[in-house]
Amino acid sequence: MQKFIPYYVKIRKFDIYLLLNNERKLIANSVPTKDRDIAWSIFSEIVKTSIGISISKDEIRMGRKYEREIASIILSMTLGISNAINKNFYKLILPQKHVTTLELLRKIPRGKVTTYSSIARFLGVHPRQVGITLRKNPLPIIYPCHRVIRSDGSIGGYIGSKYQWLKRELLIKEGINIVKNRVPKHYMVDISEINLSREI
Repeated sequence: MQKFIPYYVKIRKFDIYLLLNNERKLIANSVPTKDRDIAWSIFSEIVKTSIGISISKDEIRMGRKYEREIASIILSMTLGISNAINKNFYKLILPQKHVTTLELLRKIPRGKVTTYSSIARFLGVHPRQVGITLRKNPLPIIYPCHRVIRSDGSIGGYIGSKYQWLKRELLIKEGINIVKNRVPKHYMVDISEINLSREI
């Protein structure tokens, strides 16, 4: 039977929550923030939406060496220090149609965005389906769903609707200049024009 264990790690003033399975694979993570309550709120939402379980704070364990290593990699990816994580560290437990969509996100270069419509055209699905899949993303940062925006340049939702501010913050950290709450077109790429053999 699958068992999930939640961990908390603090690295360089950033708070990160991780959910590991009994094989010690990362199943879900929060976005690193400098506010533990916000990190917990994000983590709870992600786990509930993508994995379908609720976790109480009483279940949280303090991360040790292995969990700190994973959290450090996620933080490095967030800060642009590193772009990769070994696939042996994590596991997506989602239907294949969702996995295919999420894998495309890893091809979007830092400092660029694509649109829900672009991904939808590439996959032959409705843009709303892309949005639903991204909403279920259990591994933000590893699968950078914050790099997907609306066709009109507005940034759209993130982990639901109440964390749009965090999506904006992540995009700005990646060098994207948001003007009047929209991403200018020169930052946008069509997913079909990206070299899909590269992984960032």
